[in-house]
Amino acid sequence: MSYNQFSGTIPEVWWSVTSGMRDVDISYNNIEGTLPNSESVDWRLEHLSARQNSLEGMIPTYIGFGGVLLTLDLGENSFEGEIPESLQYATNLESLKLDNNVLKGSIPDIFSFTSNLRTLHLQSNLFAGTLRSEAKSANLQVLFLQNNLLENIDVVVEYEKIRVLNVSHNLLSGKLPPFDDLLDLTSLDASYNNYTGVIPDFVSPAPGKPCVLTDIYLNNNALNSTIPSSLLSAPLLLVIDFHSNNLVGTIPEKITSFQLQTVDFSSNSLSGTLPEISALQAVLVADNELTGFLGTWVCDVPLFDGTGNVFYCPLPDCCGGHGTLCETLCIELPVPYFGAWWRVVYTVVGAVLLLLLGTWWACTMFHVPSRMRRRLGYGTFKQRSVEVEHIEVLGVLGSGFAGDVRKALWMRTTVVAVKALSAAGEGSAPDFEKE
Repeated sequence: MSYNQFSGTIPEVWWSVTSGMRDVDISYNNIEGTLPNSESVDWRLEHLSARQNSLEGMIPTYIGFGGVLLTLDLGENSFEGEIPESLQYATNLESLKLDNNVLKGSIPDIFSFTSNLRTLHLQSNLFAGTLRSEAKSANLQVLFLQNNLLENIDVVVEYEKIRVLNVSHNLLSGKLPPFDDLLDLTSLDASYNNYTGVIPDFVSPAPGKPCVLTDIYLNNNALNSTIPSSLLSAPLLLVIDFHSNNLVGTIPEKITSFQLQTVDFSSNSLSGTLPEISALQAVLVADNELTGFLGTWVCDVPLFDGTGNVFYCPLPDCCGGHGTLCETLCIELPVPYFGAWWRVVYTVVGAVLLLLLGTWWACTMFHVPSRMRRRLGYGTFKQRSVEVEHIEVLGVLGSGFAGDVRKALWMRTTVVAVKALSAAGEGSAPDFEKE
């Protein structure tokens, strides 16, 4: 009876004729009203689907009492209230979809009784509070909790068989749970929360256990770590979305994931140069602190956005000269740029020039007569009074108007030039110092 244009309400007597049925599917119609909440209705159905109608009111408190219910899909209606505890009696329940309603309260621990439950869709409701450890199901593989008011779901890391997990658009905060403990996880979406801390390493979750992650969405949080380089080598990874966080450091250079199609690192604080991330469908790195030259590999990427960075001109030809196609602008280098080795050469040459300039300045400020520098290699002493017995005269160097200049040893160690003044020359000390 699905996918018709049935409208109006379903009389309660109609449900009584389903007592002998096992499957009832009235999904994708325009049915209004409520589901009967009466003991007179035989709820011993195995499969019930009423998705995408206009049903409202409470979910019947007697549903699940039959114990044979395998799948229940009441999604995309206007049911309100809480999840009925009668579902704990549906011990064989494998799939429960109550998404896109107006259900509220906390998620009950009734699911611990349904050990066969593999799929649970509770997204787009008003569930709040903390997901308790009692609410876990041992074999749960798909869990959708997005678009609620949940504040803590850390217990999900104990769901050992979980494969698909979506907890986006909640009120989750604190450090990011160790989702890498979920060894079978293929899809993770924890976006649009307020998580902080470090992005875990999903590549080697356990010895001998390869990473099976295909897509990871951690965007719009407050993560403040670097991007783990090993994540980009996950063999099955298709999508990485970390945009709008506080990520720092550089973008890992080695990308060996051959399946990778999309990376979004935009709106972070990443720095350094942009490594080659070719063979992808989309590379989004806008609004970071990236710099350097942009490689021609961007011409092979169908969607590239580097806006808000400071790449150097010239851009690759495919960028349209001023970034029209690459969605980015460039700046002219203020100084010649020849790579790291030339910068080292510039530094060394500059240091040598400074050393030579300093030596020339020292020789100019502390001038020593060239004859003495050439013959003896020592400087002059301005005025020094010494005892005669401490001076050993070695020979005559020359003579002047104030007497002979002699070479001598002072204290048996230091070579000095001495001059003996006559009585007539005692008043000519300035002339003596000058000579």
